[in-house]
Amino acid sequence: MALIESYIPHQSDAWKLALDELDRFLEGIASSRMAPAVVAAGTNVLFARPTDPYLAEHCRGWLELSDYEAAVRCFRAAGDLARTALALGHLHEAAGEWSRAAAAYRAAGKKQASQRCRARAHEEAGRHVRAARLWERLGETGRAFGLYVRAESWADVARLEEVKPEPHQNFLPKVRAMVEARDWRTAGPLVQTRMDVLRGRLPEMPWFVFDEEQPR
Repeated sequence: MALIESYIPHQSDAWKLALDELDRFLEGIASSRMAPAVVAAGTNVLFARPTDPYLAEHCRGWLELSDYEAAVRCFRAAGDLARTALALGHLHEAAGEWSRAAAAYRAAGKKQASQRCRARAHEEAGRHVRAARLWERLGETGRAFGLYVRAESWADVARLEEVKPEPHQNFLPKVRAMVEARDWRTAGPLVQTRMDVLRGRLPEMPWFVFDEEQPR
């Protein structure tokens, strides 16, 4: 009787498994109200030992060289949870893993970087309005505007569209089609929103009321 066996390589390795475990840990912190307190404590909760400030300072070189895997290893060995999370955020962002990057950045206390990665995650998933809200909050109104157009969120398009020649406008052709279709209930509030925006931007321009026939 004989038994023949062959070695089948695993799809992962020990370092990948360690990163996955660290991700789960940081995502748990990021989703809890304890995140600021845990990060501020300056201890590595995984190993329950105080941060080694000398080693942690040495680890910054890996971040500056953009060797994020080495930075994660180094900061983790130093017991610096906040900068382990920061390095992990950079690592996932470089790989386009936006949700994981957002969780890591949040655990590191980097709110803006976390929001940017959340916006990218929503955008890639086709959640255009949610992504646009975040981009707008981050001051990226041009990017937000493009997403509002893709989502056909016309009230937001009315708020953000710049004053430009009619052939290059998105809002006006849409609202004109609504007026031609006698869809006053939808068009009316949109027109009011747009006129309020334009009055603020162009206070010297004379304004006239539409003379289109409207239902009584």
